[in-house]
Amino acid sequence: MSIQIYYYEAEDIKKTVTARQVAIDANYTINGNACVAEWRNGDNNTAIHFNEDGTYHDFVKGEHGDCIRLYQHIHNLDHDFKTALQQ
Repeated sequence: MSIQIYYYEAEDIKKTVTARQVAIDANYTINGNACVAEWRNGDNNTAIHFNEDGTYHDFVKGEHGDCIRLYQHIHNLDHDFKTALQQ
């Protein structure tokens, strides 16, 4: 049995997936356009804001990014961009 590995271009992912979708897929509770930063044990319901352009902003940490960056945070892949893209 062979395993097929798929590779995706980062820009294609960003065009298709939003940061909000990443949070939903991680089973985070979304309140309108906001959620708790559960990956860092946050408890502020409005710490993470999802922007219209598909990105997010973390008001507590002062960080922002796209769906890939949020995926990295959630899955503890902050220093492993390649693995984040493959997952």
